[in-house]
Amino acid sequence: MLDLAVEPFMLVLHGPICGGKTHFARFLGKHARLFVVGSDKIKWCISDYSIKKYGGTGIVNTLMYRLIEEAVLQGFPIVVEGNLRLRRERLSDLADLCARHNMTFLEVNVEAPIEEVEKRFARRLEHSNKAGIRLAEKSLSNVAKRYRRYLNDRDPALPTLDTSTMSMQEMARAVEALLTRGQAEVQSG
Repeated sequence: MLDLAVEPFMLVLHGPICGGKTHFARFLGKHARLFVVGSDKIKWCISDYSIKKYGGTGIVNTLMYRLIEEAVLQGFPIVVEGNLRLRRERLSDLADLCARHNMTFLEVNVEAPIEEVEKRFARRLEHSNKAGIRLAEKSLSNVAKRYRRYLNDRDPALPTLDTSTMSMQEMARAVEALLTRGQAEVQSG
């Protein structure tokens, strides 16, 4: 069992498709017993395949924010799979929410080089085809476009965890060090 922090915190994971956000979030959820919130989970729970057809991404974002807000009110340590659904305005809202509740707010980039992302996506596509699961993204060229968009939009000032070179344990230790430093700043601020 990992012991990431004594005080409640919110960790937002940013990254490209197949960058390792979900894998790392699940690892933290299981081994550190953290509350994990991700838009994909919410999307699949409420609408399977039709979410884009009916313009429902707004409802996913709203539900995700409300779930996060309730978890903060309950004092849970939270991991949020941010990807590009959490725009700057929402991130600012989440940071303010954490500040009001004396929680540490930490954002990190979770990524891998494009070659690794493409390999992972090919495996995901193969697995989904065998399992009869429809993926929203089916094109490797679109994955490359999304990766480039992520690189353009990402905040280079944030700490970056490379899932192609770091183990989940190493990434967790890096987050623990960042949280320890951040909690010291919250307590002194």
